[in-house]
Amino acid sequence: MIVLPNMRLLGLPSTEEGRDWVDLARKIDQKLESEGWDLSEETTLVEFRKGEVKVYRPIIGGVRELGGPWILTDRTSLRVESRVIEADYWEDILDEIDEEEFTVLLKRRYEGGLSLSVEVVFSFF
Repeated sequence: MIVLPNMRLLGLPSTEEGRDWVDLARKIDQKLESEGWDLSEETTLVEFRKGEVKVYRPIIGGVRELGGPWILTDRTSLRVESRVIEADYWEDILDEIDEEEFTVLLKRRYEGGLSLSVEVVFSFF
């Protein structure tokens, strides 16, 4: 069990079952600059829920209306079940998960080199 903090998330729908998370995260980062927002942490969330996949980045910024495909949502702090997954490919990550609804947390860290941590959480909706 882990506790996820309150988060304001900016996101976009994925058309490739989350495989496009890197490109979508870059688009979100570019939108942050144009809106005057900042990232709250170096994490990307890929949410699988109700047959849809969305990619989010946690942000610091005010609430405002966004047009088009942009999603701005707030999540309250929540205790969730989690599992760390080690895999080389996106499909390998998804093969490890038996649930229909889950969120993949992808955390970039720099400790003598860039690394990516993959953790799956359940019930973060």
